[in-house]
Amino acid sequence: IYYLFTYILKVNYLISNCLAWLSAVIFAFVTNKTIVFNNYNISLKIIVKEFVKFINCRLISGFIEVIGLFIIVDKLNIMDMLAKVLIGVIVIILNYIFSKAFVFNNN
Repeated sequence: IYYLFTYILKVNYLISNCLAWLSAVIFAFVTNKTIVFNNYNISLKIIVKEFVKFINCRLISGFIEVIGLFIIVDKLNIMDMLAKVLIGVIVIILNYIFSKAFVFNNN
């Protein structure tokens, strides 16, 4: 998604990152709930509660990603795709910790 918007559609890299983030969050909620954390509770109340917590956690990590990209690309002049990979590793780790601790913890 990021590559498509940035390099094919020529959208600003920060906007492209936000669009990629939104797509990833929707996909990640479903896969994290079912595959990663084996949470198959399909109660609408539970799903809404988990989704709200999931979005809040992803907003935090998304904000960290945008700030990190801005610093690495605009201030340190490192290529955007390399910066995206470097920040991506940090964000993946944070997202796992957030989901395990706050979203799909069965509490």
